Amino acid sequence: MGEGHEGISDKEEEASPLPLGHCTNPCDETIKRVLSDLGVAELTASKDSGFLIGFEGGGTKTTCLIVGRDGSVRGKGTGGPSNILVVGKDKTSESLSAAIKEATGGKGLGGTASALCVGAAGSGNPEGKRLMQEVLESLHLSERNVIVHDGVIALMGATAGKPGVVLISGTGSVCFGMSSKGEFGRASGWGYIIGDEGSGYDIARRAMIVSLRAHDKRGEKTVLAEKLAVRLGLSSIEGLVGKVYAEAMPRDQMSALAPLVLEAAREGDAVAKGLLEYAGRELGMAAVAVARQLNMLKDEFEVATMGGVLDNFGEFVLAPLETTVHDSAPRAKLVRARFKPVVGAVIVAAREIGLNVEGGYLDNLARSLCD
Repeated sequence: MGEGHEGISDKEEEASPLPLGHCTNPCDETIKRVLSDLGVAELTASKDSGFLIGFEGGGTKTTCLIVGRDGSVRGKGTGGPSNILVVGKDKTSESLSAAIKEATGGKGLGGTASALCVGAAGSGNPEGKRLMQEVLESLHLSERNVIVHDGVIALMGATAGKPGVVLISGTGSVCFGMSSKGEFGRASGWGYIIGDEGSGYDIARRAMIVSLRAHDKRGEKTVLAEKLAVRLGLSSIEGLVGKVYAEAMPRDQMSALAPLVLEAAREGDAVAKGLLEYAGRELGMAAVAVARQLNMLKDEFEVATMGGVLDNFGEFVLAPLETTVHDSAPRAKLVRARFKPVVGAVIVAAREIGLNVEGGYLDNLARSLCD
């Protein structure tokens, strides 16, 4: 389940306070309802500097994007981890500051942003949100701070702010969705021990299981046993036991083995193909579950995909995923995510001050990101 550039204009304008729900179109009204449901408080601004800040905060990295009112990218930067419940306030503050510094080429913002949105792991609960708000207030980056779960910005970026579903599968997996009525849904993403089906970790773990089953003659023969043994430097596939238990193989190392399953599937290994088909079906079931929660099964909507598994494993995963989705939601359309989550944070920030992000704004942003 991010980058640096020039300084930011110090131009500031007087602006009247706008409530959280100030909307210019039905999609903005939807965002308002979602943010209200998530407990985002209204913050009144006294000055308007003409630029917005979006942060995507994770357990290992924080990405920052600074964007003008016209959608032009003013700066991109990265910092350290900002899951505030894990690393604490001081480290989170350091990470946000480092990202801003890189985004501005070390020149500073030259003023406060019109609005700022942080979508971060650990900020989806009241305590995490409270701590993040304290950090943002101490940094004085913006007069309007919106703090949401990282799933919200993933959804906003993937669908360009429109109602729909985002399906994420990398090391972990999770699915989020939003209806045209502003209702919010989620499925999967319950962690590597009891969830995250269809993720890189899940694929690799199941590859280990079928390899050991083949080794002791409980399962079908597969080249995965040999591939895993070679990759891990094992004289026998039985050495997996020591790697997993005695050495407590980290999740990222486990997930890094998933491409071996793709490699085997391309070579025609039936067991590997079955694992990827299973992953696709599970991911499709997550998307269907969210659509069902939101009463969207009969609607036309996009299922936007993102993450290493969905980006790189091709039709081995995507074909069963799409079939599973269409069996229950025939009008759904599988698409690649339009933007990264950090852009979703900018979209939330823009709508916080009543900017219409439809059309020209997002077109300018897309062109600017490619420059």
